[in-house]
Amino acid sequence: MRSRSFSSTLLAVCLCLATTISAEAGVNAWTSIGPQLPPYWTIESLTIDPSNPDNLWILTSGGLPNMWRSRDGGVSWELLTVPTLASALAIHQVVVDAHDSHHVLARAAWMFWQSFDGGDTWTSHQIGTEDLFSFDGGFAIAVDSKRIYAGEQQSCPRTSACSGGGLWKSTDGGTTWTLSLKNQTVGQIAVDPFNEDTVYAVVYQKSATKLGAGTLMRSRDGGRTWSALSPLACANPDSACRATDSYLLVEKTSSSTLYFAGPDGLLVSHDQGDSWSLSATGIGLPTPDPSESGFLYANLGEPPTTPPILPGLPLPPPPDTQVYGVVRSTDFGRNWKPLFSSSGGALLIDSRRSFYRISSTGIFRYTLVVPRRHASK
Repeated sequence: MRSRSFSSTLLAVCLCLATTISAEAGVNAWTSIGPQLPPYWTIESLTIDPSNPDNLWILTSGGLPNMWRSRDGGVSWELLTVPTLASALAIHQVVVDAHDSHHVLARAAWMFWQSFDGGDTWTSHQIGTEDLFSFDGGFAIAVDSKRIYAGEQQSCPRTSACSGGGLWKSTDGGTTWTLSLKNQTVGQIAVDPFNEDTVYAVVYQKSATKLGAGTLMRSRDGGRTWSALSPLACANPDSACRATDSYLLVEKTSSSTLYFAGPDGLLVSHDQGDSWSLSATGIGLPTPDPSESGFLYANLGEPPTTPPILPGLPLPPPPDTQVYGVVRSTDFGRNWKPLFSSSGGALLIDSRRSFYRISSTGIFRYTLVVPRRHASK
């Protein structure tokens, strides 16, 4: 009798704890943490500090300046109006050094800005040795914190041939630059997290009227020479293929595992891109777990609404068996299981395994906490 009473008390305590956990902001529920934006402003991207998830950066559109910072996990936000950044038409990418939270890089068109105090002060650097033609293009920093890679799009006037474009590389933090992959439009750039000499880039052949199919390239000598790998960014050159899209994912926990969201589905490589296999369809580019190789997450949004059953009309088709919401794979994308519900939007995950969903009007966070199971004796 005493044992049963103790078990009932323990169950009540566990239920109370579970209720308390669920009631906390952002725990087992999507909670808005985004800033209060001015009218007609929208959120474009979120960057999470890899080593300190309390440091968040967002970029907005609709006005200038457009870079916001939070140092307390989204409790408060600051629109950065640092005079040094005033010359930027718009920042379109923020990168935080994985080994130093105070080292932050922000890229605009032909310039980038660098801060060594977490964004309080900034110094400007010109990319390359000429004025770049386009705002778009990849941007990445290597593990040694000194090598910086920046992509440039080709300029294609209708009255003359395309010119310019390529991948710029600096080995001294942005002071001097060398150019490779000349006369091509360079989109996404990714650097091996364990070897700064291994670099990946998605490149395109551009004409005056369209952007051609993208090809994944790899360099194993720091960008001096390149070889083409098998995946294409888009199978049809006439499709809506953009150099600003993200197709490639390099695992932070494995130097050899790559994922590529191609036209046929999610491809995976376990040998740095030498060979590929189809892992999944209908997923897009997933979000990797920050500490577990092969663990992936994706936001598939809400299931489609079922049409009403009306008299005299045939029954609707059976519901799709595909899972929805935030889903997880523990086997490199082959199988997926649902975690919790979600509407659409880009998905990120921080080092504490809190999830972030990006919409045009806000940032939402979800921390999945499950009460521990006590082993019965």
